[in-house]
Order: sequence, then structure tokens, then C-alpha cells
Amino acid sequence: TVAVHLADHLQSRKSRVRKDPGNSVALVDLDLQFGTVGDFVDVPPQHAMYQMAAGGLIPDAAWVDQSLTETEGGLNVLLSPYEFVPLDSVTTGQIESLVDILRFNQDFVVFDLPRALVDWVQPVVEVADLLVVVTDTTVPSIHSASRLIDFYRGENPNLEVEVVINKEKRPLVQAPHHKEAAKALDLKFEYWLPNDPKAARTAIDYGKPLSEVAGRSELNKGITALAKGLVKRMSTTERATV
Repeated sequence: TVAVHLADHLQSRKSRVRKDPGNSVALVDLDLQFGTVGDFVDVPPQHAMYQMAAGGLIPDAAWVDQSLTETEGGLNVLLSPYEFVPLDSVTTGQIESLVDILRFNQDFVVFDLPRALVDWVQPVVEVADLLVVVTDTTVPSIHSASRLIDFYRGENPNLEVEVVINKEKRPLVQAPHHKEAAKALDLKFEYWLPNDPKAARTAIDYGKPLSEVAGRSELNKGITALAKGLVKRMSTTERATV
């Protein structure tokens, strides 16, 4: 949810009247076995990633151009395969080539990573300008987030990390458990996405971004604030990978 709607907002459309994106944005679903990005953007199943994995193909610029699908909203998406593929069927070299080409051709690249910690995410993490970790503030979730951050920082010690608190409205004053969670992660909680199931369900059912079907919702306002904050944070970077 966050990856899709964040990518939509990173396009920075020039106005409500003119829908032309101000930035080119690619959204890549690397959750190879259970990715759902295609459902969120109403794009039919794709087979490019399966063909890459099954054939051992190293992506080049022509393959990437043919494999990307542009949504009605202007997003360039590369979906996880419709067919089931083993996680170890993709190689580090394939992902490295894919990352390099997308970073060269796009203003922003958003990768939705799998929950599994596999070797081939290393090329993404090594060049990423920012890792966005979405979590709630329950003890198990904070423990999982901490382990995830430690793993990725092991791959890239200089990796910038932003934690997004999901399904919780920003409190006027953070409760003790919020402060303890922030302390455990050694990070400030700047971004909060309120629990707004109606808006989220509408976007999923229509396969449209929140900005189109629930623009006034609190959830969309939260995503808007997140996108603006991340752009400001990465303003010194010519090309950005999230």
C-alpha cells in the first residue's frame, strides 16, 4: 500500500487540471512470490520477471523498456511474476543490472522488497538513498523492524532509514510506548499513517491511487506528507531509489 501510493505522489503532478507527471517514477515489485502491486494499479499479470528468472536473462535497456507497463496515472511498473518462482531463481547480477538501468532512466525508483532476506536484494540496498520501513508500534513489530534495519545496514552502513508508523494517527503527545519504540530503533517517528480502511479499500477495489479516489482522506494526506518529506530529504540527490 505504501509503496504504490508513495510512488504515485512522487510523480509530483503539476496541477489537478494537468495530470502530467512532473517526475518519472518506476515502481518495481520484488516480492516475487506474493507481490500484489499489479492489483493495486489495475495492471494485468506480467511475465517479464518470470522470463528473466527462468531464462537467466541479464536485463538490458531494451528489455527494461519493453517490460515496464505505464499505468493510466503515469507510473512505470514492473510487476512480480504471475507464475510461481523460487526465490533463489533470481541472481544478484540480474537485479544489479535492473537497478542500474532504472536509476539512469527514472527520476525516482521505488522497490517493494520481499519480507525474505535474500542475497539479491543487496544491489538495491547498496545504492538506495533511503530505506522506508513500515511498522506499527507493538513490541513484536518493533523487534522485527529492528532486525530488518540491522540486516540492511549490514549491507550498507550509510543507509538512511525512515520509519513510517502504520494504522495510527500522529498523537499530539507521544505515549510512553511510542518513546520506547523510537528508542529501541534509535530513530524519530516523523511519519504516521492513520487507520483509514474505507479509503484503503476503495483504492484497492478500483485499482486506483488514493490521490484519485480518496484525495481528501486522512490516509492520502499522510502519504502526501510522507512523499513531500522524503523528496525534501533527498533533494540533494539527482536520482533517487527508495
